[in-house]
Amino acid sequence: MIFPRELLRGILYDTYPLSEETWHTHQFMFIKQHAFRLLKPGGVLTFCNLTSWGELLKTKYTNDEKMFEETQLPHLLEVGFKKDNISTELVPMQPPPECRYYAHKFMIAPTVIKA
Repeated sequence: MIFPRELLRGILYDTYPLSEETWHTHQFMFIKQHAFRLLKPGGVLTFCNLTSWGELLKTKYTNDEKMFEETQLPHLLEVGFKKDNISTELVPMQPPPECRYYAHKFMIAPTVIKA
């Protein structure tokens, strides 16, 4: 089923990757294929990929904002979102010690508004 363009005022995308190959990129497939098309002007997208972000923060980055700017922002701009309409907030969190994919005290929460 194909939903009509500009149907939604908001999308929360939070899911677990289905394969090792899409671990860091699965959110972009959804955003490119569906989210931008489905959002009304003024509509809000927020998304999360803690499995990927947790690994990136353990192995490559020490700063959430830098990680987001280098690994997420280019994909959002490529789809058509405008940089001035993309903001982030660091949200405090306390994952349990046994959590295998995220062990950080904050997570980055993007707010992406379609112009």
